[in-house]
Amino acid sequence: MAKSKQKILKKHKVSTFDYLAMIFFPLTAAFITNIFQISYLGSIVLFFALPSVYLTIKKPDFLKKGLLVILSGVIFSFIVSYFAVRDGSWYDSTIFSFRLLNGFPLEDLLWFPGWFYFVVIFYDYFIDRPKGGKEDPVNHRYKVLIEGLVGVLLVFLSFYIFAEKYLHIPYFYSVLMIGLGVLPLILELYYHPHLVFKFSKVIIYFFFINLLHEIVGLSGGHWVFPGQRYIGWVKLGSLNIPFEEFFFWMLIGAGYILTWYEHFLDNDR
Repeated sequence: MAKSKQKILKKHKVSTFDYLAMIFFPLTAAFITNIFQISYLGSIVLFFALPSVYLTIKKPDFLKKGLLVILSGVIFSFIVSYFAVRDGSWYDSTIFSFRLLNGFPLEDLLWFPGWFYFVVIFYDYFIDRPKGGKEDPVNHRYKVLIEGLVGVLLVFLSFYIFAEKYLHIPYFYSVLMIGLGVLPLILELYYHPHLVFKFSKVIIYFFFINLLHEIVGLSGGHWVFPGQRYIGWVKLGSLNIPFEEFFFWMLIGAGYILTWYEHFLDNDR
């Protein structure tokens, strides 16, 4: 039994190579995407899929939670991408000859869950390491999250089919980030202040990731910001980025994912 426990602890030991890999992956992804003019889809694979696969191989017991994160991300992206395109919040490129619901690309259904998964497995692997080396069981509240998302999706599809004219939210980017991001994050950290330091580490790392991806994405024409309903603009060299994109997503966006993850899938510890 003691040997078995020792094996588990060794299996989850974080090495110097792991830290170097987390620097190597994004820098290489940015270089390859920029130099070889990789598509939006290719950049998703390079920035999010490859490091996620690496961490999953190192910690396979995370996969159960990870699959729930991916499922949540797919449903979330299906709804959010529609409203974003409708209000002009962003408009992403695609290598395919079609767009879903006449607006957003198939790639969006990969980007959101890919980013979500990378955020939470990075957090779980490097920061939120359980005592004893064994992955905590999935929180029973995950059913509430999945059922809620499916319910919202069904309502959304009903409106899309029968009353699409009502499916428009002005200043959608701001509403989304504040309503589902900033406010839940503030509440989570207020009731669980011990998470501030843990979240901060992930937020800092993913600001670096998001910044690299934003620069090569905008430079490569992977997405544009065609709308007018933004709080303001941030100028980054020759690039113009909506305030919502820079502050609410690039800077602190990882904190939103961790908030929902801790509350519905993990343990708030």
